[in-house]
Amino acid sequence: MKPLRQHPSDLVKSDYVFVNIDHRQRGVGGTDSWRSTPLFDYQILWGDYQYSFRIRPITK
Repeated sequence: MKPLRQHPSDLVKSDYVFVNIDHRQRGVGGTDSWRSTPLFDYQILWGDYQYSFRIRPITK
């Protein structure tokens, strides 16, 4: 039976490498960390967003 993962830091050994690439990330809270939204400069406004990336091996 696999152990139960309760925290993101409870990593399970794998033969693969996973890369997560975020386009944008919204702040987690406002100036009081409870009820207010993030400050305007840190908000992601509604809209259609697109981005791309390229992963290439590093060679000599």
